[in-house]
Amino acid sequence: MTAPELDSILEAILGANDAPTEDQRHELLVRLKKLENDFRRISGQAFSSDLLRKKDLPQDADACGRSVERCRSALSCLRSLPDEIWARIFEEGLSTWWVGNHEYLQVLERVCRRWRVIALNHYPLWSQPPGIDLPDIFDPTPLHLQIRNLEPKLRVYLSRSGATPLSVTFKTSPEVWDDSDARALVESNLLSLLIAQCHRWQLAELCLPVEVFNAVLRPIKGNIPSLQILRLILTGPSTSRSQVDSSFQIDCFEDAPRLRDVKLTTPFRDPMIRVYLPWPRLETFEASTAGSYSFRVEDLIGGEPIQLRVLDLRCHGSGPPFAFFPPVTLTKLEKLTISANQQSLSLLNVFDLITLPALSNLTIKGEFSPLERPARSLCSKVLDLIKRSKCSLQNLSFEFPSDTRQEALYHILSLSPHLEFLEISHLDSEGLRKLVLAPDHSGSSDSSPNHPNILPRLKVLKFCWYGDFDSPITDPPYFSLNKTGVVDASALKDVVYSRTEALYGSDGYHSGEFYPLEEVYLRRYNTKKLESEWNKATNINAEATSDTLAQEFEEVLRNINWYARTHPDERALQNEDRANPEIYKQLDSQMREMESIDLESYPDTLVLARRNIPHLLEQIRIMEPGRIPGDHIFDLRGRAGKLSDKWKPFLLRDARKLPYSWRYTADVAAQLTCHSPAKTLADQGKDKDEQTWADIISYHP
Repeated sequence: MTAPELDSILEAILGANDAPTEDQRHELLVRLKKLENDFRRISGQAFSSDLLRKKDLPQDADACGRSVERCRSALSCLRSLPDEIWARIFEEGLSTWWVGNHEYLQVLERVCRRWRVIALNHYPLWSQPPGIDLPDIFDPTPLHLQIRNLEPKLRVYLSRSGATPLSVTFKTSPEVWDDSDARALVESNLLSLLIAQCHRWQLAELCLPVEVFNAVLRPIKGNIPSLQILRLILTGPSTSRSQVDSSFQIDCFEDAPRLRDVKLTTPFRDPMIRVYLPWPRLETFEASTAGSYSFRVEDLIGGEPIQLRVLDLRCHGSGPPFAFFPPVTLTKLEKLTISANQQSLSLLNVFDLITLPALSNLTIKGEFSPLERPARSLCSKVLDLIKRSKCSLQNLSFEFPSDTRQEALYHILSLSPHLEFLEISHLDSEGLRKLVLAPDHSGSSDSSPNHPNILPRLKVLKFCWYGDFDSPITDPPYFSLNKTGVVDASALKDVVYSRTEALYGSDGYHSGEFYPLEEVYLRRYNTKKLESEWNKATNINAEATSDTLAQEFEEVLRNINWYARTHPDERALQNEDRANPEIYKQLDSQMREMESIDLESYPDTLVLARRNIPHLLEQIRIMEPGRIPGDHIFDLRGRAGKLSDKWKPFLLRDARKLPYSWRYTADVAAQLTCHSPAKTLADQGKDKDEQTWADIISYHP
């Protein structure tokens, strides 16, 4: 093969991204070996791509090196990958592409002819048509043109996806349906195309006025055999229909034989809606409603959803009415979430109607007065549910204002020996001491009558202060937004100690049936007072000056990190600061003050970690150039990184000494992490310091 012929073949391979034939590969290998020898002869060094970046490389050597790279590219093993492998790679890329499916596929098609052919012939890549969301607020064109422009794109996806199941997203705002011309275009140009392919729907996410389901989507009833996941947002009826109908029934999904996962959202209070679903086949059901008749609990319970595993009911308006019907046992339900407000307390009656032997995860959220009778009796309802179901909870969250002095709460905890996660309202000193473990020396979890051991497997404990329940607030949001609580640090210390250090043997491992506590979260508490009281309870002699400095540094570093934000409303202020030399000097002065600190003289350097200062320094280190005012003069990013490196040995030194580490956020939240001695011993053969440092510089909200 002549040199010109080989040059032509090489150009064709590089231009088409094709793989060379065996004969072509042999010829290219011969040429590559010759070029590499020529490069060594000219430059005096073996070929390396890094050498091509040197400015003093002889011109002949540079040209020879470029030819070497071209030959190596043509011989790359990637060119020999089968089309099927490329198709799977494209699928994986599609699942992680954050811009949008359409843009991703456009990129693939433009790389080379081979990639375009692979993409066009791989149907799954086209099974997710671009989500339709009308009107597009980022598109300045009129609504009618937006609709017309979507039609050809939708047709392309439907034709190129073959017979593969589809994931469909179709959302519209009320203004689309109030415009008769726009409505006609949507129905004829878009919805008609999707309805014609409804037998291929696997996932459907629809946000439409309630009347559209019966008026336009009626043909899908009985014709959606592949539908497995349904996301419904039912908006209020269009202006033309709101005065005509006061109630709607939606039954087009009732006959979907494979439907298993449904999320229903009705963000309006009227009119009355009844959605029919294949209840006995559902495995996950979530409902978020604002009206008393937007969702009927008796439809769910009376439908005997025997396959249900996850149930999430959220009512933000008047509570749903309850008809009298027999209680039901849901044998497979594992996760239950109930969210109510002052107007929807009747939703809590659902606890009286169900028996859940498999329940392991229970969450109750709410914004209601603890003085209301349904709220006062809620713990008793949950207790009766647990007794009736004989279930064993692993996660329990009470995210609402409640009086934790009720005996029913501790009865619930005593019946939950496998509980690993607990979130409740504020506990007073007596309540905290009930959580103190008192294991005997044999390591058994048996407890004495005087001190019953509850929650032997607890790993995560969360508290939230909602206010003083001796004088509760009776107006929404039923707790003070401007006040924080105070926890008994001595009692908290006893809880933590009994569940960590007291459990470990000399080998650093816990024994018996007790699991060590891993994390404690406190929200809406005075962290400054907590730190002071905790230090007293644990005999830590932290200097007040170090905490004062840490707070000052935290404020400075948060101000610098503010320049990394890109919100349009803040851009003008940021640009003003970047043009202000006085701001340059101020930031330089503040950085100099931090650089002058000698941590050798401070006994409690971990106060810096508690204030997230190492994290803030690292964030500044990696900020984009040009964001911090004066960085181009005073190298603030580089100095922040050097300061982090300078303080790292002292922080690691003190971190090795303590079994706990605190982190604070915004002076109203705190997180305590407990370090297992066994984990420390197991990590001795690894780089334990680097693992500890990674935790210190991470952000703990």
